[in-house]
Amino acid sequence: QILYLTTDAIKLSKMSAGIGEGKIGLLGSVEDYLKEQRFDLEADVQGLKIQDLLVQENAPVKAEGIFSGKLKGRGKGFAPEALRSSLSGSADLAVVSAKLKDINVLRTVLDKISVIPGLSEKIQGNLSERYKQKLNQKDTQLSDIKLPVVIENGLFLMKNISVEADEFLFQGAGQAGMDGRYAVEGAFLIPQELSTGMVAAVKELQYLVNENQQIYL
Repeated sequence: QILYLTTDAIKLSKMSAGIGEGKIGLLGSVEDYLKEQRFDLEADVQGLKIQDLLVQENAPVKAEGIFSGKLKGRGKGFAPEALRSSLSGSADLAVVSAKLKDINVLRTVLDKISVIPGLSEKIQGNLSERYKQKLNQKDTQLSDIKLPVVIENGLFLMKNISVEADEFLFQGAGQAGMDGRYAVEGAFLIPQELSTGMVAAVKELQYLVNENQQIYL
């Protein structure tokens, strides 16, 4: 639905579009739409599947999940080059039923501790059946995620990332560009119960335990 259209401005009210099983509602305005295309828009995203939005055919790790939330954006020009330099705003997103396919995050992290070769295999015999299964799964099931985002000049800044699964918690910060490049850094924590079993199997891991008896990387 277009609220009104003049020779140099478009105002949108309650415009909506479906993507797969999800829905995006849009409102806002575009000024000087034939030339500068100055826009100020708000979007309400509901039930949108990540796999319906991103092309992941050739990605080594694929993401699944359903996200909802509100986004606000302003800038000048809709061409990719213009958006990379002018887009600013914010987003408050929530992801449910989140999963990373074709990667076991816990096993991958353990195998990166190169000073203890074959660490994941060494600790398996000392784990509960629940955690043995977690360590051998092909995919990683994540808990629900809340992700506040600030957008500055086409760069998506995530200052308070918190991603949790039964077998780990990651807390950190990151940024992503519209060209597909990204960087993330933070702390990787393993729950106390799992950490205790791992330290019992491989004593050297005690040097990675924090004051809460969690392995901290």
